Amino acid sequence: CDAQIIPVVLGSKGEILEAVLKRFDEMSLADPQNLPELDHFTRVAQRNEAIPGYLVLSVNMLGVGISPSNPAHQSVAARYEVLRQGTAAVLKERSGELTDPIDPLDEATLTVAAWDGLQIISLYLSEGLGVGDLISRHADMLRGSMAPAGDVFWVSPPTEARAHFDLPVGYEPGRQRRAAIVDTAIELFCSQGYHGTSLRGIADQLGVATSTLT
Repeated sequence: CDAQIIPVVLGSKGEILEAVLKRFDEMSLADPQNLPELDHFTRVAQRNEAIPGYLVLSVNMLGVGISPSNPAHQSVAARYEVLRQGTAAVLKERSGELTDPIDPLDEATLTVAAWDGLQIISLYLSEGLGVGDLISRHADMLRGSMAPAGDVFWVSPPTEARAHFDLPVGYEPGRQRRAAIVDTAIELFCSQGYHGTSLRGIADQLGVATSTLT
């Protein structure tokens, strides 16, 4: 990144990360005076994939602000709203190209949510996911130039893969303790965020020593 785009007043790594993402977002948002075509989203997704480390930065930024009590939460929420409204403006302007009527804001909400989900999934696939290509397919479906892929959303894994998850591990008391730890962790992760939750916090919630968790 060009160091000149980072204001010198930024004093923390989190603030610098937010400024970098803001600069990328400014390149993505539609100009209200000259709203782009639907393929604009494809180009943005392809650009994001081509920037080394961008997807990791984006996911980290969203993770930092996931808890409402986190200072970054309001900033991330505002970012989402700007992206959602900007996407809705493009969809509304280009509604004449679509085969079926849509609610621009509803469709924008789904598009932004799906886009983030695809970017996260792509980080876990060694062969990549081609987020830009998938966004392009979605735009084509909205225009009626491509039929939906179908209604199958889940393909059951092979029997040998399922066996790994179905096999009980350890004795029953140990499994019950593990389940209690996981349930408590879920509760705290949801209320405090992953980064705001400590092992000590989970242990305190369970009323046990931290060493019991390991």
